[in-house]
Amino acid sequence: MNLIGYGHACVRPEADDRVLVIDPGTFPAAEALDRVDEVLVAHEHPVHLDIAKLVAASQRNSASRVHLPSAAIESAPEPGGTAVAVEAGQRFTAAGFAVDVVDATRRAAR
Repeated sequence: MNLIGYGHACVRPEADDRVLVIDPGTFPAAEALDRVDEVLVAHEHPVHLDIAKLVAASQRNSASRVHLPSAAIESAPEPGGTAVAVEAGQRFTAAGFAVDVVDATRRAAR
């Protein structure tokens, strides 16, 4: 597996010709989304979500899927590809990687 960091929050795990990109916001270069299969977005802040980049990436790969919190889908135009709303507590597979959705706004008990 390759794990590539792009900018502030963007990470790109790659394994067996599968590509997942996490939080491709305004800082990483558009190349972070080259050949992407699926995208995970933490929330609608520009550091994590850049709609223009997602639209351009979906034009290059219309089979791509973007997983976003429902608030991000509601507040942003359709990012292109297939947009999928996710909620805390969900488990799914994205580009072959296991994903557990957590509520990042809740602090762990100390």
